Amino acid sequence: MNAFTPLVVLLLSVQHMQNLTPALSELPDGQHYYAEHHAEPISSELTRTRALFLQKWGRIVVGVDTLSSSRRACFKGFVEENAIVDATRVLPPYTPNAEWTYQLGEMINLSHYDRRTDAIAATDRAALDICLEVFAR
Repeated sequence: MNAFTPLVVLLLSVQHMQNLTPALSELPDGQHYYAEHHAEPISSELTRTRALFLQKWGRIVVGVDTLSSSRRACFKGFVEENAIVDATRVLPPYTPNAEWTYQLGEMINLSHYDRRTDAIAATDRAALDICLEVFAR
C-alpha cells in the first residue's frame, strides 16, 4: 500500500457513486435539471455551459435547452432510459411560423450531463414555463 492508495480508492468511490445516478426514465414525474459534465451550478445566463431544464410526465418530456445564453430551444420528446428521443424542437420566436424541427431517434443523451439537485434560477424556470406554454398550444 502506498501513499496514493487512499486517493485512488476515493476517486473510484466517487466514480461509482456517479454511475449510480438513476436514468431519467427511473426518476419521478416533475422538474429536472441537467448541466454538462463539470459545469458550475449557476444560472445558465452566467455560464457558457449547456444546461437542460425538463418537465417529465411518464415518458413525455418538455424542456428548454440552453444552447447558449442567447439561444434557448424548446423541445418535446420521449424518455428512453437516459435519453430524449423522437423530439420536436423550436427556436425563438415561438410563433406558429417559427422553424419547428423533428428529430427521429436520439436527440439528447443525458449520460453526457450531470443531474443537478440545486435550485433552478428564476430566469431558467421562466424559460421552462415558456416552453410548457409553447407545447400546450
